[in-house]
Amino acid sequence: SGDPPYLINGLLRPQDSYVEYRLYALQNAALTVTLSSEAFDPVLEVYDAAGRLLADNDEHPPELPLPSLWDAGLRLDLNEEGPLVVRARSFAGGGAFLLTIDGRRIQLRRRQRRRLVQQVLRLASQTRRCRW
Repeated sequence: SGDPPYLINGLLRPQDSYVEYRLYALQNAALTVTLSSEAFDPVLEVYDAAGRLLADNDEHPPELPLPSLWDAGLRLDLNEEGPLVVRARSFAGGGAFLLTIDGRRIQLRRRQRRRLVQQVLRLASQTRRCRW
């Protein structure tokens, strides 16, 4: 289905400054985002359509239980409808990460969702070819 939560296994390459995901928030949306990594110290940022920073976090609040103190997490209530950008970045380096996007009245943009489905299918295809 296309409903949250969205669990995204991603990769932040050392040469990249960030990886971003586009969302759409309906009026009176609530957004919870977490970013976990064993490879780097994660930083989360959420921007509106005009590129204004709405929220950021580099060490999650206690009410969002995550594996490491250095994992990032935030909650955000949004009164207005419109596009959002969730940006995953690091203070230094890169590596694998898990990004979780949850909430009410939030939609992952269709093109982004299609790319994620293609990634999952590609991984599944590669896994079937491996001999354990």
